[in-house]
Amino acid sequence: EELAANFDGDIGTTVCDFAVRSPGRVIGMLGHMHEIGSSYRLTLNPETDDEQLLLDIPVWNFDWQLAYKPVETLEIDLGDTLRVECSWDRRLRHETEWRYIVFAEGTEDEMCFSTLTIVPRSEDG
Repeated sequence: EELAANFDGDIGTTVCDFAVRSPGRVIGMLGHMHEIGSSYRLTLNPETDDEQLLLDIPVWNFDWQLAYKPVETLEIDLGDTLRVECSWDRRLRHETEWRYIVFAEGTEDEMCFSTLTIVPRSEDG
């Protein structure tokens, strides 16, 4: 896995690449952030001829954390790469006092992750 993060004033971004470990047919995908999330993107095989945007939420809404189904049949293989990109905007938090925002489980903290629901391939193909 490869992770890069950038913080510029009130805006934070992160990009993380993961190698596919379980080949099969993707039947659902979910992005997850909390209340100051501002955008989310999931890409298969980024920066290649096979690049495919799987999930793009340019204006994040905490209440839209749903599992989405691919529009077309989507197969992933060992050796494929999944890229998760998240951005946050600390100005979305209306606090009277400044505080650190950390990756943690609380709703007032932040997260950036994805889940995929995959139907594995059978042993005979």
